[in-house]
Amino acid sequence: MPMNSVGFLNDFVDTPALLINEPVLQKNLKTMAAYCKNTGIALRPHTKTHKCPEIARRQLDLGAIGLVCAKLGEAEAMAEAGLGPLLVANQVIGPLKMKRLLKLNDQVDISVCVGRVEHVEELIRTAEGANTILSVFIELEVGMQRCGAAGPVAALDLAKKISDAPRLEFRGVMGYEGHAVGTKDLVARHHKAETAHHELALAVAMIRENGIEVPVVSAAGTGTFNLGVDRDELTEIQPGSYCLMDSDYHGYENVCDHFELACTVLATVIDQVDRRIVLDVGLKSIATDQGLPVTRWREDIIPFEIHEEHYCMEAGEDNPVPRVGDRLELLPSHICATANLYDEFHVFREQSLIARWPITGRGRYT
Repeated sequence: MPMNSVGFLNDFVDTPALLINEPVLQKNLKTMAAYCKNTGIALRPHTKTHKCPEIARRQLDLGAIGLVCAKLGEAEAMAEAGLGPLLVANQVIGPLKMKRLLKLNDQVDISVCVGRVEHVEELIRTAEGANTILSVFIELEVGMQRCGAAGPVAALDLAKKISDAPRLEFRGVMGYEGHAVGTKDLVARHHKAETAHHELALAVAMIRENGIEVPVVSAAGTGTFNLGVDRDELTEIQPGSYCLMDSDYHGYENVCDHFELACTVLATVIDQVDRRIVLDVGLKSIATDQGLPVTRWREDIIPFEIHEEHYCMEAGEDNPVPRVGDRLELLPSHICATANLYDEFHVFREQSLIARWPITGRGRYT
């Protein structure tokens, strides 16, 4: 039973480290690109998962129509790498962010989201003051109870206000069903996705009935990429985690049938007493909000406590106990939050380290 499959990295990669199996990553990217091509829906992948220009570039090379970013800072990281078009799937508020948005708007095709009249009014003032055009999506609240216009009527009011503003360009409507994406039961997840997409369809229909064109209708994440997207109103999907995957998504039957685990955290055993071991990884180097990470090749090794810089585990009775200096691969339960903790991916193919890819979007929270 192997401790890990990447022993060849021992002389090149210190721990903890974030690893990517490049052939698996590329397979995941090609699988999603082929799915979108075959179903006639556009792919606008979310960069919040990897925050890495090299992965984003590969997604675009395979036919993605653009990139989604969670924050203006992530968009800046992608623009610095010459990548776009960009959609910031968030509300951009305040004078400091408006200055940055204007700078980005001069560099790349970029759109931002609005969900309230105040958002639209600030963008109008900014665009008029700079004598420029800003592109806008309406975000609709579709059940997640987060940001977004509260229903079709509110979305219509925003669409009218945007359309009446000479310096705003209305790009479309998006509604992220994150509450469905996070539902493990497939039947329940499918139902939540269908309900969310129906709410989105009602808003789009109401806007169009009032003579306003809606070029783009955007929704879906990795957990719902193939649920409910046969509806005519969706023009694109914006999944993120599919490229790297994690142990949480690997338990989703409609996801793990298509995408494989491409990313692990490599850790070293730094102490061992009886069957208990301590790894040099902790809360500061691996996310735990979706559960404690598990070992990839040793399912018998059970976690029992994690600290800031230590991870305490126990090996099963019938298997060898890892010794001090041994290395284990861990599967993050939440890859988006884990990637944000590292400066780079260590990328390997077969038995060779082939690259180190900077995660330039990490820590870009503003």
